[in-house]
Amino acid sequence: PTPEVAQAQIDTAIDRGVEWLLRCQELDGSWRYHVDSYPSGQTALSLYTLLKCGVARDHPSVVRALRFLATQDDRRTYTLGCLLMALTEHDPEGHKEWIERAVEQLLEAQGRGFSYPGYHEDLSLTQYAALGLRAASKAGVEIDQRSWYRMMDYALGNQFDAYRGPGGFSYVKGSVYSGSMTTAGIAVLAIATQQLDAAGKLKPASEKEANKAIERGVEWLAAHAAVENNPIPDEPSHGASNMRRHYWLYGMERVAGLLELDRFGSFEWYPRTAAALVAEQSKQGSWGPAPHHQAGNQSKTCFAL
Repeated sequence: PTPEVAQAQIDTAIDRGVEWLLRCQELDGSWRYHVDSYPSGQTALSLYTLLKCGVARDHPSVVRALRFLATQDDRRTYTLGCLLMALTEHDPEGHKEWIERAVEQLLEAQGRGFSYPGYHEDLSLTQYAALGLRAASKAGVEIDQRSWYRMMDYALGNQFDAYRGPGGFSYVKGSVYSGSMTTAGIAVLAIATQQLDAAGKLKPASEKEANKAIERGVEWLAAHAAVENNPIPDEPSHGASNMRRHYWLYGMERVAGLLELDRFGSFEWYPRTAAALVAEQSKQGSWGPAPHHQAGNQSKTCFAL
């Protein structure tokens, strides 16, 4: 049976998670997880999370985070995707020039999929680019249709067996199929087709191909979705771990939101995930491994919230 958790418990967990995240903010307005690799990545993700959780636009922590982000020139794809979501959530009109500049920087990292920039392209980066560009589009920035079509082509190339049965997606073509990458592939296809359709640029043949791939991806999720781990059926020992689990849970939420799904097959994703997260939250309000103050828990807490 699907576990039940009261809305009041969920609301309390969110409030406690927000309080923990606020306590983690540095005096300069930043959050420090992976700061050496992504100078402002965690700050952009934390800011977006706080805004989505209802923290006021003029809250001192929000203001400090924006000031910090304005001093940075972090052109990593994950950072720019999260930054675009945060800026659009905060004040799309007031940040219009900043959003346009971030879009230009982000598109520099696109081949078919997206890279860091440089290095290899992968489906995870492509998902966060798509999420960011979707936010920019909502803010009124026009995205070239060719960018959406290249993302679609890249995602389709990462799906298992394009014509028969359920089809998971992989991080790069030829690697293992996982829950997190299957939600990434579905999200990219859903966002691209929705954006192209809204602009009147969606070709019927591309729509048919994308919809079939989305359908097969959802069938894969119906067969493998779980809250305990990021499912990787071809590597049972790997799939039974908690590797990128919270990232996977957020990916599942994004697919359900984009496609307006309450369940994947018989798997009721929201009550199952909510019950697990409420039960697992630390006494201090974070999610992730002990000790609760580890910086690595910042991203996990954002995804949980």
